[in-house]
Order: sequence, then structure tokens, then C-alpha cells
Amino acid sequence: SKDPGFYRELETLATLYPAEAKYLCVVRDGRDVALSMMEQPWGQTSWYANARLWVETYRRITTFRETLDPRRYWEFRYEDLLRDPETVATELSVFLERPLEPGRIERLVEDISDGPWRRNYDKWKTRMSDKDRRIYEAVAGGWLDRFGYERTLEGARVRAWEPIVYETQELVRRAVRKTRLALGEPSANPTGKRR
Repeated sequence: SKDPGFYRELETLATLYPAEAKYLCVVRDGRDVALSMMEQPWGQTSWYANARLWVETYRRITTFRETLDPRRYWEFRYEDLLRDPETVATELSVFLERPLEPGRIERLVEDISDGPWRRNYDKWKTRMSDKDRRIYEAVAGGWLDRFGYERTLEGARVRAWEPIVYETQELVRRAVRKTRLALGEPSANPTGKRR
């Protein structure tokens, strides 16, 4: 799922699972996440809303992580898995304290190398306008830095009126989606385009 929403239920998961349960967090560059989200009929329609959601997601995960024994939590970047699946799979095996079955890593490397997702990263570099980058990096720049993602703009800022416009747009999108669902109609992007 593009947005499983598990980050909203971490405390519940902690009460349901035993103290030795382990948590694996896959981090993906928020700009590519936003591109995927905006292609979904239920996704946010602005770079501003997507950046806020990405930040909120990892802020909550980080807060939860601080309550755990460090041996119970591991995160890796999605892009690192695609670039070097053998290393990430080996590190995952160590984290889980379970050796992978013979040939498993080789199959993973082959699947990623030959699969359509082998280049499923850095799409934002060609699909975001300067305005999109400015807005996204203004909202989420500190978290991009935290996870080691590059930024393209120095001192990106959101103009004073932009949050009002984008938050209103997001409220309208949610209201339209809720109304459509209540009427049994398919959910759709009410504006029909990304902003």
C-alpha cells in the first residue's frame, strides 16, 4: 500500500505485540513519495500537503522509536535497497537475527536488477518544477537532511499566503472524497491535477 497508515497506530501495535517485537522502517525520499501519492485518487494534491504528511509520518515514527530498545528498531532507505539490495538484505538478516535461506539474497538482487522498480527513485529530479521543489524543501528540508537526501535549493521558503491556499485545497479534497464515499461513488482528485 502507498500509505499503510501504520505510523498512526504505533502505540497500539506496541500493546498488541510482545516486548521483543522488532520494527522495520523503510524511508523513501518524500519527493518521490509525493509523486506516487498524487497519482492516487485518495492522495494529497499539493506538494505542500504531501511534505507535511511525510514530515508528520517520520516525526511520529521517530518519537515512537525513542521509546524502544535500539535493538528493536531498524530503518533503511528504499533507494539503498534498490541500489545495493545485497547489502541491505544482509543487514536486515542481522537485525532480525535470522539467516536468510540459501539463494534468497541472490534472488532478491536478481528480482530488483531485472524488475521495473530498479530505477524507481529520483523521479522528482525530472518531474518537479522549481516551485514544487521550493515548497517541498521549505516544509520538509530538515527531514530530507536528516535522512541524507540532497536538497536543490538553499533557504527555500513558503510564502505567507501559500499554507492557507494549500490547506484549504486539502480540506476541500477530503470533504469531496468523504462525500463521494458516503454516496457510494469512487473517490477522485477533485481538482483533477497536481499543485
